[in-house]
Amino acid sequence: MRGFKKNDKRTISQFLIDLIFLSLFALALGLIIRTHLIQTFICQQDSMLPTLYEGDYVVAVKIFDGPSAGDIIIFRDNRLGNRDVMKRVIATEGQTIEIVDGRVIVNGVERSEPEIVPFSGEYFGPITVSDGMVFLLGDNRLRSTDSRALGLIPEDELVAKVIFVAWPPERMGMVK
Repeated sequence: MRGFKKNDKRTISQFLIDLIFLSLFALALGLIIRTHLIQTFICQQDSMLPTLYEGDYVVAVKIFDGPSAGDIIIFRDNRLGNRDVMKRVIATEGQTIEIVDGRVIVNGVERSEPEIVPFSGEYFGPITVSDGMVFLLGDNRLRSTDSRALGLIPEDELVAKVIFVAWPPERMGMVK
């Protein structure tokens, strides 16, 4: 590594000014990215088992092309203690959802849910999702407070879409 010499045009003070400027720029860029593009979240509930475990660190994008069935989204709900909650989108506006003996049916077609632990004995609906709303369920249906109890969730309460588990290392990977 080359050190500073007396005949260098750059002085230590110029170097420090550049370093401070670069640090402030990196901090500002990081804040912009975290605020508007990508953010990490900690899964704080077991309602998404076996897909997400309590304590998992996930990476989520804040800009996404509307919610789609199967997406795992994060929303902030003051009814659940004003915390970030992760659930799976089951139905979007205009779709009709019902649960018959634990099987989820959207627009008359049973939804294939290989990620879900089978359960039976539950009946819900049918209801049609209103404009600007989504119907959300946790993957761990027996331990999830979701649209069955909370009702339809406004799309403007959706914060981000989960794309990746970042921690722990043995669970690291894309979210399905």
